This record gives sequence, structure tokens and C-alpha cells, in this order.
Amino acid sequence: MGARRRRIGWVLFATLLFSYGYVHQRSGWNQTVRLDLLHALFKKGTVAIDDYHTNTGDKAKVGDHYYSEKAPGGTIVALPAFALAAMALGVVNVDIDSPLGWKVTEWVATAGSVGLITAVGGLAFFSFLARRTGERGAALATLGVFLGAMPFPYATALWGHGLVMAAFFIALWALDRTLGEEEPVLDALIGFCCGLAVAGEYPAALAAAPVFVVMLTMGPRRALRFIAGALPPLLVIPIYHWLVTGSPFALPYSGAVGFPGMRARFVGFGAPDPAVAFQLLLGEYRGLFFWSPILILCLPGFPTLWRRSRRLFWLAVTVPVAMVVAMSAYPYWNGGWTLGPRLLAPAVPFLAVAAGVGFARLPRVAVCAGATSVLLVSLATFADAMPPQGVLRPLRDFYWPRVLAGNVAMNLGPLAGLRGWWSVVPVVVVICAAVTAVLLCCRPPRPDATPHESDTPDDDAAGTSGVGGGDRVEPWPVP
Repeated sequence: MGARRRRIGWVLFATLLFSYGYVHQRSGWNQTVRLDLLHALFKKGTVAIDDYHTNTGDKAKVGDHYYSEKAPGGTIVALPAFALAAMALGVVNVDIDSPLGWKVTEWVATAGSVGLITAVGGLAFFSFLARRTGERGAALATLGVFLGAMPFPYATALWGHGLVMAAFFIALWALDRTLGEEEPVLDALIGFCCGLAVAGEYPAALAAAPVFVVMLTMGPRRALRFIAGALPPLLVIPIYHWLVTGSPFALPYSGAVGFPGMRARFVGFGAPDPAVAFQLLLGEYRGLFFWSPILILCLPGFPTLWRRSRRLFWLAVTVPVAMVVAMSAYPYWNGGWTLGPRLLAPAVPFLAVAAGVGFARLPRVAVCAGATSVLLVSLATFADAMPPQGVLRPLRDFYWPRVLAGNVAMNLGPLAGLRGWWSVVPVVVVICAAVTAVLLCCRPPRPDATPHESDTPDDDAAGTSGVGGGDRVEPWPVP
């Protein structure tokens, strides 16, 4: 990786990490039950959340005890940051079960797990695109996707979906690196990321399976390395199930208290519903493309992927289709109090790969779509990423009134005396500074200037012009 690409990558990583850690969503059932489990593990040494279960409905009752019904991966990933926050609070004699201790541990655990790994996912996405489309376009596309699509809101709350998206972004980066040359470590990393995604949210298996098929088409040794990498995070699932139900094969969902539909066959899944699929993709209520029009650029990106990498093309098509079909058959497809179609989270990285390539083909349209996406999603994230599920027109009936009323989600602005929407200014300044830094770093050299060695692209780069004006990009491997 050239020095310029590294500099831009670090700017993007720092911008995303700051943005994700700056704002924090209010408590809700989904994230609270994970925090319940963290408190139970740390204070009680048990996976039973009996002492905390009254603050959430996302729980399962097995025998006389209550447990988190969620996949355990997100909780395990958050455990180190939670432990650090708990130890720091212990030094100043603050009980983690006190209101202050609860909020501090939640904020730190969120920023130190899903926030951190989502920022790493952004770095991986930028690295993938920069090799194929040029640094400037890749940087702008990364900001558009990671601040204008589901990674932003789900990196600011202790849900499993931010972890899932980040894991697949990293897996796709690693897969692209190995398409032209076999790298055993990266093969295992792909498997680990896919296993981690499934451990974070069980439906992510619909996205992990096609990735495994691609690895299998590249040879049995690579598939075996994938399996070896996936096993450690996947083993967390049966271990947790055994601790909860006494069987490694029994899902805690079967004992769900507040969601009787999950007790039906196939955890409630029925026949796909085209009307639900429309809402998941285009409706104001939960539409993926409504809230993040930057992802519509996948349409001009698909032909380029087809010509340059058939494996990436089929992943970018099959995973989103499988997720939409499956989730349109799910009784709780709306995802509860949430922004956008959170149950389609595993599909976002695959659509983003195609959209990033489409960004390079239509840069002016892409910049407009990206700016619109960032405005919509960032506004919603800072207002409240958990609109009530009964609000069918959230942009008009929920977010606009909150904007007019000056209602803002919890953030670090009050520490600097900033209230209301003024508290958003630091993030706006940081994002504008990042865009300015990228544009300055990628500006074409003067005709009479002698390029500095550190600003030259990688030695194996091809002389193809990218979105970045003077960017040089690497050739795609043979499909």
C-alpha cells in the first residue's frame, strides 16, 4: 500500500471512529439484553440475566431462569471494552449497576466493540475500492456508505448488525486480495469473519454460505482454511446454547417471551411476501434504498463486476436476493424500533461493493447520492435511530418534528457546552475536514512538479485512470 493510500485510510478510520463514538443511542430491548448479559457475566459469573431481565423483552425463559435470546457473538466482542470500563469505574468507586455505571459501561462497550470494528470495516472497504477505482473516489464512497447507510446507526448501539456488516466488509476485502494469488492467512481470515458474523446474528449464515461456496470453487485447500478460521467464532454458538438450554442444538429463540411467532416452525418463517420486499427496499418505513440512495449505484456497478470478477458479481447479487427473500417471509420483518431494514444488514456490504464500483462509473451522480444518504442517515442517527415501529412514515412524522423541536440523541457535545443541534457541529467539522484532506491529498500534481517517492502508487499498480483524477489503480484479476 502506497504512503498516500495509508494516509487517507487513517484519516477515514479516525473520522469514522470519532463519529461512531461521539453519539450513542438510547436504551432499547435489543441492546439492553446484551448489556444485561455483560453485567451478569461480570458481576454474577452466570449467563442467566435473572437480576436484570425486567428491563427488556428480548429474553427467553428456560426453566426458572431468564436468558438473552440473542446470538452471543456481539456480547463476546463487547466484553473486553465492557471490562475495561468496569475496572475504570471500580477505581473511582462507581458501581456498574448504578445509573451512571450502567450508562458508562454501555457507551464504552458499544464504541469499543461495534464502533471500533465498523471503523475497521470502513478501512477495509476503502482499501478494496482504492485498488480498483482510485483513492479519491474510494474515500468518498467509503464516507458515503459508512456515514450514509446502516453502518452508522448500528455502530452507535449495542446491536449485532454493526458487527455483522463490519465482518463481511473485512471478509470481502480479504477475498478480493486472494482472487489473483493464494494467501493462506487471508483464507482463514475470511472464514473467521464469516463465522463471527453468524455468531453475531444467526441470519448472517445466508450471506456466509455463498462466500464459502466461492472459496470452495477456488480449491479444497482454501475451503478447509475457511472452515478452520470459521470454527472458533462459530463454536461460541453451541457453547452458549448448551449453557442456556442444556443442548448445543436448541435455540434460545424457542423460549422467547415477547415474540410468540418465533415458536412456530422454522423460527416463524413463512412464505416470501412481495409487498414486504418492496417495503424492505423502497418504502419510507424500512426501505434500504430510500434511506441510502448511494446503494442504488449497485445497478451501474453490477456490469463492471460481471466483466472484472464473476465471483464478486455473484456474491453481490445472490446475497442481497437471498436476504430479501428470507426476511420478507419473517413475521417480524420490520425489526421493531429501528432505522431502516436492520434485518438486511448482512446484504449491505455486498451491495456496497457493487455500489462502490458504480460510484466510479458515475462520479457526479454518485456524489449527489452519497451526500443525500449522509444527510438522511446522519440526521436520523443524531435524532434517534430507534423510531417507534408504529410510525409508518418516519422521515415525515418522526424525524422532521424532532429536528424542529431540537431533540438530539445522546452525544459528547454537552461536555463542551454544546446543546441541541449545536452538539452535532463537531462531527460535521470532522467530516468536512476529512473530505478536504482527501481532496487535497488526491489532487493531481502540477505539470512541473517532481513527484515525491512517498506519493507514488504501489509498484504493482497499473496505469489506469480512476475516479480520483490522477489515481492509478491495480488491474482486476481474471474472472
